[in-house]
Amino acid sequence: MSRPEKSLRPYAAVRRDSDPCFAGAFENAPHSMALVDSDGTMLHVNRALCLMLGYGADELIDSNVSVITHPEDFQTELEQRRHLACADIGRYELIQRYLDKQGETVWVRLSVSAIRRSAQIECFVVEAEAVRPPRLGTADGSQGEWLHRFGDATLSAMHEIGNTLTPLMVNTELIVEQSRSEPVREFARE
Repeated sequence: MSRPEKSLRPYAAVRRDSDPCFAGAFENAPHSMALVDSDGTMLHVNRALCLMLGYGADELIDSNVSVITHPEDFQTELEQRRHLACADIGRYELIQRYLDKQGETVWVRLSVSAIRRSAQIECFVVEAEAVRPPRLGTADGSQGEWLHRFGDATLSAMHEIGNTLTPLMVNTELIVEQSRSEPVREFARE
């Protein structure tokens, strides 16, 4: 699948004058945030995201999330966004890689939810927190030598396994939170 650089659709502007308190909270949030259209167009980005990735807001707004998503993580994230758009899931979290302006890898914990209006997606709310790359340890606690032998392939495999399990855990949490039946809640907890 090709990775679109820019959206062909014009983006809906986030109106700062409609709620200055919300706009200020979004802009000054301690974690990196973006409002993303259903096609992946970044509608609004905050200062923390720009600082984390080394871009100016004008460089990110109206570009596609594929610009900042590592190519190996793009399909996984796109698939989760599709599940969220179809309301198969209520939200998702992934550990994935972004690329900063210089093309360097930045590992993030991506948390995504959706704003809906009349069952239609208005936009996705994306929060990205920079995290350390996933690590593996050995029985004696040393990581360095062992990790160097397996390198990026090991990290990629761990990353994909973790991202496969995350939607299952999120859906289970939703069942526990929203189920009215005690037997169903107990089964989901187990």
